[in-house]
Amino acid sequence: MPLVRVSLDKPESDVISSAAESLSSGGVLVAPTETQYGLLARADNRAAVDKVFRIKGRPHGMPVAVFVKDLDAARSIVNFDKDAEILAARFLPGPMTLVLPARATLMDSLVKDGKVGLRVSSCPVIRQLLLAVGHPLTATSANLSGQPAPVDISGIADSFGDSVDWYLDGGPLTGPPSTVVSTTPVVVHREGAVSKDEVLSALGRKET
Repeated sequence: MPLVRVSLDKPESDVISSAAESLSSGGVLVAPTETQYGLLARADNRAAVDKVFRIKGRPHGMPVAVFVKDLDAARSIVNFDKDAEILAARFLPGPMTLVLPARATLMDSLVKDGKVGLRVSSCPVIRQLLLAVGHPLTATSANLSGQPAPVDISGIADSFGDSVDWYLDGGPLTGPPSTVVSTTPVVVHREGAVSKDEVLSALGRKET
C-alpha cells in the first residue's frame, strides 16, 4: 500500500509511471483531482471496476463516471448534442461531469438508462495518468458510499486501508465536487464547482 507524495502542478514522472503500471495491472488507487480525491481503476477492467464498488460499498445500480484524456476520447464513448458541445467548450477540461448517451459498449456498472458520466479533468495528475495508462479511468470520489469525502489522504487511508493499491498524496483538497449535468433535457443533477446559474448562462437560458 504505497503512499506517495505527488505534486499537483508538476507530477513527478516516476510517480506517474509507477502508479500507471499499477492501474494497468488491475490495481486501484486514490489520486487528487481538481475537486476532491478520486478512486481510480481502469474503466475497461471489470475486476478492477468491481473492486472500486466493493471498496466504496456502492451498489452496482449506481454507476460511476469515467475520466477520459480529452474531448476526442469523450466523443468516442458518448454522443454530444448541441448543448453538450457548448458546455464542453465552456467548462472542459474542468470540474464538470457530463451525463450523455453512451456510444461504445461499456460495462453495466458504468451505464444507467443508456447514459454514462464523462469527465475531462484539468488536474495534471489525472491527465498524466490517463496518458500513461492509455485507457479511461473510473471517476468517483474516494469515500465510503453515502459518507462525506475526506479532505486529506490520511482520512481516506483510514477508511480504505490495504484495499487500495496506491495512495497519491496531493495535500488537503477542500473544494466542492464536480457539477453533474445531463442534456436533452438539461438537468443539473448535482451543483458543485460550477453553479447552476453558470450552466444555464452558458446555454443562454434562465431558470424556470
